[in-house]
Amino acid sequence: MMRVMHFLSMTLDEYLTVNGITDAAFAMAIGRSQSSVNRLRRGETRPDWKTLKRISEATNGAVTPNDFMGVPDPLLGPQPGEAAE
Repeated sequence: MMRVMHFLSMTLDEYLTVNGITDAAFAMAIGRSQSSVNRLRRGETRPDWKTLKRISEATNGAVTPNDFMGVPDPLLGPQPGEAAE
């Protein structure tokens, strides 16, 4: 069973690091290879829709599709370098 720490917005790398989950363990949880998880974690590739769903489910929503697409979390407000609307 994976521990869950939910934040407003969290990258896959942050989630795995905070929860002490290895790439291999997470890969087994989402049905992907360890090397695929490592590339996702480092932002070298983006997951397909099926993998996005599995990641969201495995992290209990802590990591969302938006976290891979560069979409800011509206609850956090403007990020550094962004103008407030």
